[in-house]
Amino acid sequence: MNLLFAFLLGTVQALTEFLPISSSGHLVVFQQFLDIQEASPAFDALLHIGTALATIYFYRRRIGRILSGSLHWCAQRMRKNAPSSPEATEAIRLLGLILLASVITAALGLPLKDVFESLFENTIAVGVAFLLTATLLMLTRKYQAGSEEAGLERVTLWMAILIGVAQFVAITPGISRSGATIGVALVLGLRRKTAAEFSFLISIPAILGANLIKLVEGGFEAGAMAIGLGVLTSFLFGLAALWLLVYLVRRGNFYQFAWYLFPLGLVVLLGSLLGWL
Repeated sequence: MNLLFAFLLGTVQALTEFLPISSSGHLVVFQQFLDIQEASPAFDALLHIGTALATIYFYRRRIGRILSGSLHWCAQRMRKNAPSSPEATEAIRLLGLILLASVITAALGLPLKDVFESLFENTIAVGVAFLLTATLLMLTRKYQAGSEEAGLERVTLWMAILIGVAQFVAITPGISRSGATIGVALVLGLRRKTAAEFSFLISIPAILGANLIKLVEGGFEAGAMAIGLGVLTSFLFGLAALWLLVYLVRRGNFYQFAWYLFPLGLVVLLGSLLGWL
């Protein structure tokens, strides 16, 4: 694998991973229409890990508070008659909800792994999925008003479960993970900033878990320089894309990505039916 290809893959992965346009759906279309080289599973996993690291860096302060508060809660519980502080209790609650949403995604997704992998060869399904993502984005327009003061404390058990299910559905190529999870969070009543934050926090265990499995399976076909460039590119462009998406979500412009997905879905669907893809 040459360095230019590694750079392009890292860039595409970062931009499509965070923006609500489905990285997997674009990968299917590019491979079918342009007949591009497919990256090895291990290299693809490293690109995903690069974008996960971008998420960790972007939300490092929130993650630090959750982890330190959870450790403080555990330490308090180990002491006899030591009451838990409200901050530590809230931190362990949030950690539990993040893990719950991630476990639901894994529990539903792993048994259906082969089914979802088969969809990567079905461009008709990808076209329909693009249209479904666009429809969900448009539905969020009327659910975005309200105060931004309320934060992650508004996330309930049932919200975490339903957002975890949305993340599972987004395994389908063409269904955007960020689009599905943020869209469902907004419909459930979470504010813009909170919806984006919880969506990306639950993505960390899901992305790291799924792609560490790919790394264990091996299959590297790239040199050290190509790997390093690809991961660095996915990290840096991931940070930029994440900042842009959070900015657009907070301004209420999240739904506007639908104007890109609607024509894309129609083109992919028409191209599939006419035999172009």
